[in-house]
Amino acid sequence: LPAHAALPKIPTAFSVDGRFLLVQMNEVALWDLHTKALLAKIPGLQCHQLVLLKQDGWLLCVGQEVTIYDWRNQAAVSTIPSEGSNTFELLAYSRETDRLIFRHGNEAVSVWQIGKKFSPLKHIALEASKDVPSLAASPDARTLAIAGGHNIQLHDLIGMSIRDVAIPEGKPRDLLFSPNGLTLA
Repeated sequence: LPAHAALPKIPTAFSVDGRFLLVQMNEVALWDLHTKALLAKIPGLQCHQLVLLKQDGWLLCVGQEVTIYDWRNQAAVSTIPSEGSNTFELLAYSRETDRLIFRHGNEAVSVWQIGKKFSPLKHIALEASKDVPSLAASPDARTLAIAGGHNIQLHDLIGMSIRDVAIPEGKPRDLLFSPNGLTLA
């Protein structure tokens, strides 16, 4: 094994313009890379995914629960509490629509709108008896693809439609959307 394979993954995130860097070590630290200044230290957040949101001063911490934190005012804005023993996994965040898509283990996928508080939009239960090999969300948070058996289910997260695509030659797994969200591989 390569030496880096044994290292734990450290949650990090850059701002869209590349100016700010979020890093989770013992606490979450926010750095301004242009001025090389530490802007904020946030103790108490345990994140396995971090995102700088489009709202000035807000960051998203994804872990056992999901928290929007205002680092400028040193306060939590809103929280989605944990649901059982599964940690949340962020599948997509759309800056244009301020929508988030989370996976909850093999139990469910949920879609949320960001505002002064989280607003639930959709909840898609997964078949707990089936092993769901792969889920992928389009970067614009409009489509969710779920692989299972010889099929891929495409969920329109804006509307109500679900489309099944059969793959008779094999079992799809490790789904991935292109950055523009138009192609699923």
